[in-house]
Amino acid sequence: MFHICAKVNLSHLAHKGIFNDWEHNNLFDKVYIDKETDAIAWSKDIELCPDALYLKISNLTFDEWKNKELLYATD
Repeated sequence: MFHICAKVNLSHLAHKGIFNDWEHNNLFDKVYIDKETDAIAWSKDIELCPDALYLKISNLTFDEWKNKELLYATD
């Protein structure tokens, strides 16, 4: 197993919809990794998809990632 460390700017989510809860009771500081889904989570209602975060960190669209993976699969 290996670990990748990266920073993702989530400020565009603050104060929007369910992410308003980040402001209450220091919820943002209570982040954890959901053992079942590997999502970055703050509660059962607030979590971020690890695949979507990977694409954001990698600066790839889903189609770019899919084509890249298909290319590796045929090698």
